[in-house]
Amino acid sequence: MAWILLNSDNVVIQKQPDAAEGFIEVSNTVICGQIKQSDGTFIDPTKSAEDMLSDLRDERNVRLVETDWWASSDLTMTSAQTTYRQDLRDITKTATSVDDVKWPTKP
Repeated sequence: MAWILLNSDNVVIQKQPDAAEGFIEVSNTVICGQIKQSDGTFIDPTKSAEDMLSDLRDERNVRLVETDWWASSDLTMTSAQTTYRQDLRDITKTATSVDDVKWPTKP
């Protein structure tokens, strides 16, 4: 078990393995930033639109990095590869989070 310290808004602000005065014992799955609900469970706070867009960009960037080798100077990208990479770059024009995105199909 772990121990946490909550602020006045019931948000976990500190977690440590050893008990200390003012700390509450919780399961090891609770992490800093979560909110303690009235039933004693913990939830993640709602993400802002900016956070969701950041998550989308992070996932998009991972997918672009996976295909960076296609753009090596000794290779020529196919039309499908070029379109795929451009569609990834344009994904934030239509989607606002990872949950509502329709990812292009990797050729």
